[in-house]
Amino acid sequence: KQLMIELTGSAEIRPSEALKAYRYREDLTQVQLAKKSGISQANISAMESGRRPIGLNTAKKLAKILNCDYRRLV
Repeated sequence: KQLMIELTGSAEIRPSEALKAYRYREDLTQVQLAKKSGISQANISAMESGRRPIGLNTAKKLAKILNCDYRRLV
């Protein structure tokens, strides 16, 4: 939670911000996460910036890699 506050300046976290924070916590770049998940780096970037929603199936896939609850990403 502290990392998310530091990254966003707020305790209320949008899914896009949570994705980025969890990726940082796992010390992964967007490219590394893309390779592990099979999701393109461009799509990960779009999800992190809020330009693309994180769907349920994608959230579940990312949550396994990022060791988090998928519900934080939807």
